[in-house]
Amino acid sequence: MRVDARKNWRLRQQYPFVDQILKQAMEPFRVESADQKGGIFVDDLTIKVERADGDFLYRRGRNTGLGEDSFTFYMRGKHKDHISKCGQYVFAIDRDYKILNRLNFPRNREAARGQSTVHAFYVMWTSQSDDGRLLSNPIHDKTAYLVWVDVKTYHKNTGNDDGSDGRFGECLERSVAITIYLPPKEDFKKLEENSSHWSNLRLDSDILIKAIFENNHDITQMNGCLWELCKFFQDEVWDKGMKQAFEQFENDGVRGASGQFGTTKVLAAELCDYHRVMLQNDDCYISFQLRPGAIDMYVLGEDGTLPQLRQLVRSMVLMWIQQPECHADFNADTNVSVM
Repeated sequence: MRVDARKNWRLRQQYPFVDQILKQAMEPFRVESADQKGGIFVDDLTIKVERADGDFLYRRGRNTGLGEDSFTFYMRGKHKDHISKCGQYVFAIDRDYKILNRLNFPRNREAARGQSTVHAFYVMWTSQSDDGRLLSNPIHDKTAYLVWVDVKTYHKNTGNDDGSDGRFGECLERSVAITIYLPPKEDFKKLEENSSHWSNLRLDSDILIKAIFENNHDITQMNGCLWELCKFFQDEVWDKGMKQAFEQFENDGVRGASGQFGTTKVLAAELCDYHRVMLQNDDCYISFQLRPGAIDMYVLGEDGTLPQLRQLVRSMVLMWIQQPECHADFNADTNVSVM
């Protein structure tokens, strides 16, 4: 909605630091000329207010299109066939509505090389070592609000695929989405102390590969937990009826299948004798794959915290075991291909 829309105006009055944040120079810009990077150059503004939790503190930035050729492509909606850049930021705000600190995530993959993974709670520490692994000078006691900011620009897609940013054509819109996080019942310091990688870090392939190179034992151990979930699914679901059902679908000429098991959607597909299964709900997903001639499945990809992924897999497996009639909900589906 417009910056001056009634809802935005009310929230800007209630939280005066919003206008201070909007005046910050934050990539990507609507107009790239250096003298126009400040000020409120926003075509669409969204403001939300939520209560901070551990998952937010361990959130990581996902910048795209900032000094590299990555982008997001849209297949539907008002930006159908357009592409976008995105920059994400975190601000710490004091009780007088002043900006205490600003956290910039690594601008792109190249900037992240050799750096420790940056989480949102780093904004409550004003100093860190060169590699980002040691934090110092905390400001928890001064912090009254934390603010997450998503900045996006939408562009015409030139189709230029030469590896430069030439794919980004005319800028059509710059949007800013601001989420204001109120402190929990305990303070921000206590929340950080009670949060951890094990409970709140969203796992994906990037974070797991980085953990191996950094010798991060906590996260590599979590990778072992994902393997256990994979084995649990294979032993109790795939090898106890799902594989047989899928093979029948293949014999009938269909190489995809799906089923809804409570809140969990299951998608399965085969390509070149590789069998892949994905479990997903509104919060997370995990996918498993079986190579041709292999005995054991392995984890192919995931996105979610360890507790979310455990709940996703365990709820589906228990339903498969305890309610055999639900096996009939797993059916051939020509709309499913390799995920």
